[in-house]
Amino acid sequence: MEHLAAALQKIAPHVSPAELVAYWFKRDSRLVAPVLAELSFARSAGIRVYLATNQEHLRAAYLMETLGLAEQVDGIFYSARLGARKPDLQFFARVRAAVGLRGDEMLLIDDSRQNIEAARRAGWQALHWTRHSSPGIVRSWLRVP
Repeated sequence: MEHLAAALQKIAPHVSPAELVAYWFKRDSRLVAPVLAELSFARSAGIRVYLATNQEHLRAAYLMETLGLAEQVDGIFYSARLGARKPDLQFFARVRAAVGLRGDEMLLIDDSRQNIEAARRAGWQALHWTRHSSPGIVRSWLRVP
């Protein structure tokens, strides 16, 4: 936050780091109902669900605690904690090692084609999610009607 405070002093001295961060988190975070439904379905089918995201520590905590994603997923893997960002293959290797599964047992659902391609290079299965994706993407992957 000290770097942010120094920058804000130069460009917007009337804004505190806490105010800017709160604004950013609120404006750049939205939960998508169809995605939450897919997470719920996967967990009800006995599949462990983790958030795998490029975030810093404060925003990761915000997503889990304030937005309530801790209730929707089994955990979070994020770049600031892992020391690697998607699409770096180290990100995928570190997540896989932490959960103790083979790459082919892992599935990444992501909105970035670059991340999808990297996950596949890491030996994971991967599905590209867009706002136009049909509901039921996890059911389709599981081949459940």
